[in-house]
Amino acid sequence: MTIPNNYYRKEFLTLKEIVMKVNNIRILDDLENIDIENDNVDVFVETDDGYNYTLSLATPKHIESLIKKEKKNYYGPGYPFIFVNKLTKENIEQAVKALVEENGGYWLKVYHFGGCGGVIDESMFEQLKAKQSEKRKEFVKLDALDLIRESKNMLKNEVNERNLIHLVEHYRSGNINSGLKLRIVPGTCLSELRAKGGARIYFQKKTDRIEVVAISDKDNQTSVINKLKLVYPK
Repeated sequence: MTIPNNYYRKEFLTLKEIVMKVNNIRILDDLENIDIENDNVDVFVETDDGYNYTLSLATPKHIESLIKKEKKNYYGPGYPFIFVNKLTKENIEQAVKALVEENGGYWLKVYHFGGCGGVIDESMFEQLKAKQSEKRKEFVKLDALDLIRESKNMLKNEVNERNLIHLVEHYRSGNINSGLKLRIVPGTCLSELRAKGGARIYFQKKTDRIEVVAISDKDNQTSVINKLKLVYPK
């Protein structure tokens, strides 16, 4: 199985690294026939990720009028409006572009799903949860494969190979006093066995055997342990 070089960058970018752009903004209400200081409008947004979004924008005065109309001291629970001082074309476009282009469009999606007909299809959350779970499984699988590949590369070194054979033979014979050090790897369910030469094996104990899951030396010990914490958590 070949692991793409950009796999981790593609699937696990931070919000700030994700770039989304506006392709088209269409205001669904006639701005000339409303009070631009006291009203709300719907806006249709097309983005470069291939999705369309519907948003509602309102002015603070409009929210204030709704509060007075409802005779309450607060607004909501209600429609998730995006606020602008005045409902001008320029203000609307600025607000929409900010939602789209900042934080990977996160708030754009929040407003869209929160205001879609006033109803959220709760099955969507289960779908997202299942999708995230599958991504996590794939991440762990690829990380384990990467770890195995690192181990195989280390075995090509003759010194490491001799040290590892020495480690396993002495551990299986019960002799851990010949320069061997044994410890539990913090944050994992694994043990680490280390020889004087720096070679290390990571294993878990089975009923009648030990299962070696990775090896390392002094140079790559930290990176190997960090991956083991993901693949074999405590």
